[in-house]
Amino acid sequence: MKNSKKILTASKENYIKAIHEIAKEKQAARVKDISKALNIGASSVTEALGKLSEEGFVNYEQYGVITLTKEGLSLAEQLEQRNKVICDFLSNVLLIEEENLADSAKQIEHGIKGNLLEKLVSFFQFTQICPCKEPKWLRGYKAYSMNGNKVNDKCSKCISHCKENNLTKPFSDNSVNSCCKSCD
Repeated sequence: MKNSKKILTASKENYIKAIHEIAKEKQAARVKDISKALNIGASSVTEALGKLSEEGFVNYEQYGVITLTKEGLSLAEQLEQRNKVICDFLSNVLLIEEENLADSAKQIEHGIKGNLLEKLVSFFQFTQICPCKEPKWLRGYKAYSMNGNKVNDKCSKCISHCKENNLTKPFSDNSVNSCCKSCD
């Protein structure tokens, strides 16, 4: 995440997200709450909380309640927003079924590292907030996906046009040539 120069593992992110969710409901968390939420033993939770406390993400004293610090809360909110953006993209653009969203988002969040993840999330977010009408390529992809990965007639004509006119990589030369002019 941009605000934190500390490198967070997927496990630490999961602890921060769990504490955040529990605190929304109960104002603070306890080791047993986190243990239950993450399905992890209490001793492992205690060890992780010590590290998160040293790193400045949580307020933790043994046998006490656990809360997020200002930095921890900020990070939790960023993680929550990142997850929402990824889920929205998966649902609205890639048409992933609701029951697969959480696992798919988790795989993206924890399987892609650093700057690449930030760039992807930024792109995902842009596709959701851009005020322009849905782009042709996105409509085309949705039709392609909903038709069992079969290209519709309109896209077939466009693809043929691109191949005939060597426009297989539109915009690669920073020109305004659009492969979709034949589709207009």
